[in-house]
Amino acid sequence: MSNFGKAYWKRIHDNFHANKKFASDRNANSLEHRWATIHKECQKFQGLYDEVERRHPSGVPYQEHLLEAQKLYAGGKKKQGFPFLHCWQMIRHSEKFVPPVTNKKPRESNSLPGTVDVFDLEDAMPSSKRPMGRKQAQEKLKKGGEQMDYSLIEKVLSDKEKVREDRWQENKMMHEHRLALEERKIANEADKTLWEKEQKIMFCDLEKLDPSQKTYVIAMRAQIAAQKMAAFNSAFAGSSGGHEASGGGEI
Repeated sequence: MSNFGKAYWKRIHDNFHANKKFASDRNANSLEHRWATIHKECQKFQGLYDEVERRHPSGVPYQEHLLEAQKLYAGGKKKQGFPFLHCWQMIRHSEKFVPPVTNKKPRESNSLPGTVDVFDLEDAMPSSKRPMGRKQAQEKLKKGGEQMDYSLIEKVLSDKEKVREDRWQENKMMHEHRLALEERKIANEADKTLWEKEQKIMFCDLEKLDPSQKTYVIAMRAQIAAQKMAAFNSAFAGSSGGHEASGGGEI
């Protein structure tokens, strides 16, 4: 970086630390790289905003354009919302940030090698604010002014996120309900199969069986009967125990 570039970013560094309202230890080099990122993303968002503005007829609210541009930005490679909206609001009408449309061959840049184009940093500073031109004033009047309610945008985005979360929870509950029904169906089929097997054992004709089969069936009948009796006694004991507990509290 040349001496001029170093002096330029030193002035920005000094101004930044003299007016900051938050903790930061960025040096001049860090500020330069940070501005390069902000400048690049703001130019990208400005292109999307211009595209939305060209598609819609006049009279569409400014906030609608902004929300649609946010949606287009979030659909890009990064899959996230535009994080520099407050910066874009400050520099979007800078004459150097939005170059005029021309068919002339662009001249070679006079920027010094190794530096970043930072013109709109100065444009955004209160001390160097330019008076608004007639065209910009008409555009501002048509769109209802430049100051917008950021809380409205945050509320719309928050509501969309809540709808997405509610839909996810609903789909999750439906999936769990389907799994529970499937498990109950499998359990019922297993109970039915067991019941049919027990019925065949309990009511088969012993006279038609050979001695070994008869011995097996008699043993199985005794086992089934014991299991049914144990289940009955357990259910009866639980029922009577609950009745005695509820009756014990009476005076």
